[in-house]
Amino acid sequence: MADADTVAHDIEWQIKNLAADSAVLRDLATQKLARYGMTAADALVRALSTAPSPALARVRELLARLPLTSPDDPPEVAKALQNYSQLQASSRQETGYRLTSLPIEKSAPALLRIIAYEPNEFVAWQLAMRLKPWISKCRDAILAARLPPRPATLRLLAWAKPDSAIERMEQAWAIARERLKAGGDTEAAGLLSLVTTELTTLYRVKKQFDTIETCWRQVADETRDPNAALNLLALLVERNQPQRAEAEWKRCADWLAGDPRALYLLARAAGARGDRQMERDFIATARSLSPQDPEQHLFVGAYLMQRRWLDLAAGEFQRVLEMVGADERDRAFEITARLRLADIHSHRRQPDKEAEQLDTAIHLYKIFEERGAAGGVITDQVNNLKCRLLLIEAARHGKAGNPAAQEKALRETLKLTPNHPDAVIALVELLRKRGAAQEATELVKSSSEHYRARITEQPDDAEGYNNLAWLLANTDTSLDEALKFSQKSLELQPDTAAYLDTLAEVHLRLGQPARAIEFQKQAIELEPESLDLAERLKKFEAAAKAKP
Repeated sequence: MADADTVAHDIEWQIKNLAADSAVLRDLATQKLARYGMTAADALVRALSTAPSPALARVRELLARLPLTSPDDPPEVAKALQNYSQLQASSRQETGYRLTSLPIEKSAPALLRIIAYEPNEFVAWQLAMRLKPWISKCRDAILAARLPPRPATLRLLAWAKPDSAIERMEQAWAIARERLKAGGDTEAAGLLSLVTTELTTLYRVKKQFDTIETCWRQVADETRDPNAALNLLALLVERNQPQRAEAEWKRCADWLAGDPRALYLLARAAGARGDRQMERDFIATARSLSPQDPEQHLFVGAYLMQRRWLDLAAGEFQRVLEMVGADERDRAFEITARLRLADIHSHRRQPDKEAEQLDTAIHLYKIFEERGAAGGVITDQVNNLKCRLLLIEAARHGKAGNPAAQEKALRETLKLTPNHPDAVIALVELLRKRGAAQEATELVKSSSEHYRARITEQPDDAEGYNNLAWLLANTDTSLDEALKFSQKSLELQPDTAAYLDTLAEVHLRLGQPARAIEFQKQAIELEPESLDLAERLKKFEAAAKAKP
């Protein structure tokens, strides 16, 4: 029997032959690697980043043939993995998603195998993201699994061992760039952008902005990807360097020509320089592009919302409403635009305008439902929108001094969405005011137990920790725990304005308004156009002045 070194050498040789000029050699190499099976698996994963383009399809084909089942798999896992190798990439991804719906203790080993040896880098990357809420439960398995290095597995290792996260993602970045240099295609460029986004998020936490700039410039130059160039421009605008942003645009103009997102960035740069006429000209030009394409305006509006440029985003969504017709596809565009406008009105604290958009969206959803669209999905969407409307109604009644109507609206909200934290908090306050302290206590206990169960099941669920901290703080229940949970949410998802807002509220309740102001200002830096955050900062500042 050949020793391990001889086998490893032969595997590497056969992988090289996948790109041989001779069709006979290529076929023989494919057959021999197929016979090696899992013995060749790690080498084939490495080849995903190093193999020349002509050999890449065969490498992926060989990975797709690997037997990813194990005799130790529970029956439900084995059933889900039946015929996995014969599925298309999208179906393999759905299979992975189904595995995450099983108890993670049962499905984790199979998920790790899929992420390690899935032939499509995007599928592996998305499945790694799907596993994130259970990283704490899977940490030991991830660290012990000896996963072959590829962007998706390095992403898991970064989450499992945060103190080496940057090192792991830098390794993933190097692998993604290696794939591009080996003869990358559109998929390789897209993967590099995904990895760069993850890596620069880590750099941002460390305030390493020069390094972020270098990364995006390299990716833009190597891929000519408009999104990479846009990220570079956005960073320069964010850092108040408008002249440099304009210079970069000129350098990247060939592959940014006609992209309204770039023009909006240039408008911001011109505004930062004080050139209001140029700012208006860029905005007008951006809005004139794709005049009859609602999908393009939705795309651009979503980008502007991510940047928190709400006025500009609202203009794009309003254009969608002006151009949609009566066919089903246009109705879908209209729903999306109205929901985004509702979000903008919520940020601006314009409840009447928010409610108007939500009402219309519900009406449009019901039209879809009458036409036989996916009923369960639509019902869930409509219920979520009804909850928003009921909370707006409850707030109106509260301002009008009608507690009975306010309580009714809040109870209706909780029928649709049990444990909604804002509804629970508002109802608890009402109950305490009218002397129903016992019911208020039971409501807090029931809702907090819901969120405790959620974070026990998914110990890396940042939103779950934040919701629990927000609930405990705003009901003055176990503030020390609220502080711990709030800090955990930010540990899992740093630089999140809503989570910083929660932490500020916790410190206020603990009698530390100066700390509350500090964290609220950090939140406002992330979402400078949020009137709600600004209003709450005033509350914290008033508390600081009032403190003896």
